[in-house]
Amino acid sequence: MEALIPPSAGNKYFEALAKTSSDWNTFSKDPHIRQLIKALKLADKTFENDSQFLNNYLSLRQNPNRFDPEALRTIDNFRGTQTLRKLNIFAKANHLRNVWKFDPVLMQELNQKYGPTNYDDPNNPLPLDWRHPDVHAIYWAVKGLQATDEYSATSANTDRIVNHSMQDLFRNGKIFIHKIPSENIPDAPEQAPNLYKVDIFTRPDLRMFEPYNRSVMAII
Repeated sequence: MEALIPPSAGNKYFEALAKTSSDWNTFSKDPHIRQLIKALKLADKTFENDSQFLNNYLSLRQNPNRFDPEALRTIDNFRGTQTLRKLNIFAKANHLRNVWKFDPVLMQELNQKYGPTNYDDPNNPLPLDWRHPDVHAIYWAVKGLQATDEYSATSANTDRIVNHSMQDLFRNGKIFIHKIPSENIPDAPEQAPNLYKVDIFTRPDLRMFEPYNRSVMAII
């Protein structure tokens, strides 16, 4: 998820995801976007496959070594421009919609409803950490609740998924990822210099107390 939503992403980032078009045909007709698309196609023939253009673009941004060096130089030529920012947001929103099956509009709504307390501005919650499995549980439980207006034991249990996920975010909501380069690991294979040993830790997130408390009180 970090490739799509950086841990530092704020509410404006989610607003941009939610507002971006879902229609590639319309989006790609923008003259500035067409210029960038054409430049990437000239830089690397991989981008000539229109159906895989966005996937290849995201792959280029994450692992440039898979592509012709000219493709990364093309990105550098557009770096800092509104054109590249628009393509970047569109590609990520497209991937969220079509691969993860996440609706960026609903993601933004859940950030506002269940996001951690922002101590600098309590009326403006921080975004949820979409790397966390409990945030995914909240999303799909809410989707389930939206599918019916009928109150039943099943809908009550689905509502509890939201509440228990909020509880777990309070207890274990902060994620710490510690990467150790392979050169610092005894007996690491020499043929894998770019690999890391990754340790993941979770810790309580006290900022989740207030949204969790509101959720409990609403159920009561």
